[in-house]
Amino acid sequence: MVYTIFSVDNSRQHYIDRLRTGLSSIKEIQTYCVDGRIPEELEKAQKQHPYAINYDAKVGQLGIWYTVLNALDSAPIITFEDDAMLGADFNQHLRLRFHELPGNTDFFSLFIPRDSDHMHDPKNDVGQYITKTYQRYGGGSMYYTPKGAEKIKALLERDGITGQYDDTLYAYSKSGELEGYCSQPRHPDLVYITGMEKSIVQETESYK
Repeated sequence: MVYTIFSVDNSRQHYIDRLRTGLSSIKEIQTYCVDGRIPEELEKAQKQHPYAINYDAKVGQLGIWYTVLNALDSAPIITFEDDAMLGADFNQHLRLRFHELPGNTDFFSLFIPRDSDHMHDPKNDVGQYITKTYQRYGGGSMYYTPKGAEKIKALLERDGITGQYDDTLYAYSKSGELEGYCSQPRHPDLVYITGMEKSIVQETESYK
């Protein structure tokens, strides 16, 4: 297994440096990160991933979609957005949770938006640490299996791109078309964010 960090500039280098220090026991690979604000980059990525765009997308949202798709070619892989921070004893907690992941896992979210804790239903728990995804958003850090990567691409081939990548994955998990898991909210965060950074993705212009 490998990990990669999504970043289109060096504005969050201090977060990236800390991530690399905490992840020193896992191999890092570089993923080509698509900056949707640059028309030439977006056009090149669309030729590589020619899925229909079936919602009112922002160019930054498409850029992160194409970046995720680039990363999926290296599954099994953990992805981190460049404002992600590791929780205490990250490696130990990650091992415990990965040990419980079911064999049918398509993706596992290492990040939980804490304003979604009330949406958790204990009947969907798996073992002591894992549960089916319940959140509607949150892509700060994701683990993708090879099977999951292929299923995600097949769904995009069928439906096109219908929303932001994290929202879309959780919606497919809720409908049963993807097997998505996350940590039970009673456990410490594997990955968290400060919530203070401006969104590079959201503060971009509409695609059309």
